[in-house]
This record gives sequence, C-alpha cells and structure tokens, in this order.
Amino acid sequence: MCGTLRHMTFDQMNTENMGVFLDHVSKQYPDDIILMVLDGASSHVTGKLRVPENMHLQTLPPCSPELNPVEQLWRHLRTHGCGNRYFNTLQEVVQTVEVELETLKKLPQKVVNMFYWPSIQEASKAS
Repeated sequence: MCGTLRHMTFDQMNTENMGVFLDHVSKQYPDDIILMVLDGASSHVTGKLRVPENMHLQTLPPCSPELNPVEQLWRHLRTHGCGNRYFNTLQEVVQTVEVELETLKKLPQKVVNMFYWPSIQEASKAS
C-alpha cells in the first residue's frame, strides 16, 4: 500500500464529489481503517458529507498548508503538468492532470517521498 496513489478528478469540487472520492478510497481498502488528512475546504467539513465506516477524517488547522502532504502533489502538478501553459478549456486542464497522475502512479518511490513524511511514519508505527 505504501507508494500507492489513489485519485479521482472532477471539474468541480463539492460535497457530492468528495463523498464519491471517499467511497472510492474506502472500497479500495475495505479491511483497513483509513485516516484521511484534509484541509478545511467547505466540501470537507460540511455535515452533509457521508464518511464511510472504515474512514476517519482529520481536518488540519486553518492556514497550515505546510502540514498537508497533498500540497506536495499540487506543487508537482503545477511544475510537471500545468505550469507555464495556457489551456483553452477546463477539460484540457483535467486531461493534463490525469496524465500526470497516471505517470505518478507508476513511480511508487516518488509517491512515498512526496507523502510518507517521518511524522506520518511514526504515527503509523504507533497504530
């Protein structure tokens, strides 16, 4: 599981799509307890979000992107996918991001380096 990237892309981030993503991840690991770290986006903290039984959500403090591992992914996508480019449509952006995410899926060590920080390693040993 370490180094595995699970993703979905949507043209809009809202509570419904966030729920679809949580279900997608949950079904990939039905026998595991999943701790998902999230920022405080409205689609992450609404009472309408249905969280799967095997998943716990941990919301980070406001204005703390340095604590959020997924910020490394956004930086990578800006640098290797979308940076210094002009897109005519949102669909072109989504396609570009999908291609880069599929490339990352084939590089598990890069994914580990991006997301499996020492503090996360320590927390996973304690569980």
